[in-house]
Amino acid sequence: MTQDTQATIYEANTVKEAIEAGLADLNITENEADIVIIQKESDKFWGVKKKRAKIRISRKQRETWEDWILDEVSSNSFPVQMKEHEIRSHLDGKVWIRDGQIQFKDSPTNKPVIVTTEGMTLYKNGEKVNDRTILTEGDVITFDLETVAIETTWSIRVDEKKQQVSLRVNPGKFYVPCIIDEPPTETLTIKLKQEEQINNQLYEHDVIKQLEQMRIVHGINQDAIKQACRSTASMTVTIAEGELPKHGRDGEVDFYIDITERSRPFTENSDGTADFRESSYIPSLKEGEVLGQIKEPTKGEDGKSIYGDVLKARDGQPVVLKPGTGVEFLDEENKVVATNKGRPHIERLGRTVKISILPKLMHRGDVDVASGNIHFIGDVEILGSINEGMLVHAEGQVALYRHVMQGIVQAKSHILINGNVIRGTIVAGATNSLYAELAAQLKPFVEDYLHCIQTIKQLSKNPKFEEVFKQHSSLSPIIKLLMESSSKRLMVSSTRLVETIQAMESKIDKRWKSLASLIEVGLLKFHSKGFQSIGDMETLYNEAASLLDYASIPSSNKANVEINYAMNSTITASGDVTIKGKGAIHTSIEAEGTITVRGKVIGGKLYGKKGVHVVEAGSLAGVKTIIQTDKDSMINITTCYSDVVLVVGSEAYKLTKDSTHIQAKQDKKGLLTLQ
Repeated sequence: MTQDTQATIYEANTVKEAIEAGLADLNITENEADIVIIQKESDKFWGVKKKRAKIRISRKQRETWEDWILDEVSSNSFPVQMKEHEIRSHLDGKVWIRDGQIQFKDSPTNKPVIVTTEGMTLYKNGEKVNDRTILTEGDVITFDLETVAIETTWSIRVDEKKQQVSLRVNPGKFYVPCIIDEPPTETLTIKLKQEEQINNQLYEHDVIKQLEQMRIVHGINQDAIKQACRSTASMTVTIAEGELPKHGRDGEVDFYIDITERSRPFTENSDGTADFRESSYIPSLKEGEVLGQIKEPTKGEDGKSIYGDVLKARDGQPVVLKPGTGVEFLDEENKVVATNKGRPHIERLGRTVKISILPKLMHRGDVDVASGNIHFIGDVEILGSINEGMLVHAEGQVALYRHVMQGIVQAKSHILINGNVIRGTIVAGATNSLYAELAAQLKPFVEDYLHCIQTIKQLSKNPKFEEVFKQHSSLSPIIKLLMESSSKRLMVSSTRLVETIQAMESKIDKRWKSLASLIEVGLLKFHSKGFQSIGDMETLYNEAASLLDYASIPSSNKANVEINYAMNSTITASGDVTIKGKGAIHTSIEAEGTITVRGKVIGGKLYGKKGVHVVEAGSLAGVKTIIQTDKDSMINITTCYSDVVLVVGSEAYKLTKDSTHIQAKQDKKGLLTLQ
């Protein structure tokens, strides 16, 4: 055999032998090969030596690029060393087994030997062979093999409730021995193998007869019985079932919200870390919100046993609703509606359910990791302190009896803190300047993001889009490619918006934090948990557009803050801020109304849009303190030390000496005057 660049050449005595040798070497079938006969075999004539057959074989060209690569790798990495193949016969003096038949061929110089084995009886020329025997031309070899039979077993059982009948069947078997084929050899020891043949002797009439004897008459499954009778493996099947009574469902209140206060698993931040502070859930309602609906009881349905007996069912009983404070029941619609905002309180006694709305949530201990952050739609009253890293968010007022220690308090209405605020953040309402800054970053993001969604929608009309999506099971690779090419502005606006939200995180509610998290996962980090569909992208767009509308509307709500003392903290209010104790040290205070500090202000910055009133500002050490108001308002300070900066409108003045009873305002010409 020789090899060229396109195919392999084989030689043999005949064309058939050459083809067989070639197909074996290439490990392919005749259908997978291109075969060309170069030279057919010929007989010896006039003393000329006989010609051998010669053929050329190559693989048929495959269609796919994957197969082409496999062919390349195969041909380059695993070269085949070609040799000439000649068919030779070496059967003289040997015995072999083929298709279960003993065959042999003796020779003048060698006689084959056959050895019997356990489980069979071997005969030579009609005589039993006990161990082994020599075979010669003309010997007749026969044998007997013993078949073993195992009977079918089956049983029927009724369950404890007498509602279900099961049939267990173990099909019978025949173990039929057969001789294993062996290649030619001089001495052959016969080997046997057992072939298993299933013999299921279970018949349908046997099962039916047994059921009749057991007086089982209802719910018989004929198909299941047939399945068991045809089974080729052990199995248990239900062949009859009764019908249990279906008791009527009692009437109930179908609540539209989760009404159970509970701890819940940690939340995952956008960077993959766990946040255990959001570990509590408190249900809350708005005025006019539908709390739930009354479901009427249902009738029961009688059942039937496998013996034909009727099993009586019980009808459901109605629920008795007692509306409490803050709740109204609409008879025509069977609905329960909250007339006040607050926390739902449910009392159950038998079939009676009393529902009330508690306008205030009272937390009797500290707010810490054990309690989790507090989010409530009404007022919140806390008898303890708010500890490090914890958050209290209320749609109403917050009253705190003790301290804020590196925690956050957010309320849509007033905040009253009897204790001190140390390195904390207090936000009552929301200032228009804060929302203006958010809107300034949110608007370009919404525009850029909408353009990206429209681009992806257009791409989705192309069939190739579906191929790419199926390959990655996410839109993330497509979004990443767009943001690196046609939607580069979206990368900039997304980054700026997220940075702005994170900087204001302590001053805004969790909707903004959730928005930033979605943007980070889907548009900045291209996380595998990002956008799985265009619908997911549109959900983010709708939330961003909703928040943009909210941030663009000026707030008219006036929420006040009243605390005892503040240090290294941030306080923001859409109304007035009053510090009634020792004062504020290195604290930033911003109020849409007035700021009143009945003690000292040392360091930090105060901005009261409608005026600032301070008993003592600055210190003998000359700590820089900034006090600011609008041009139409006034700053009043009883005692003011040097290095205090007063700002009225756009005019600023730095005191160079200690002063008392200062009034700073702008005159008619817009100049800052001190009195």
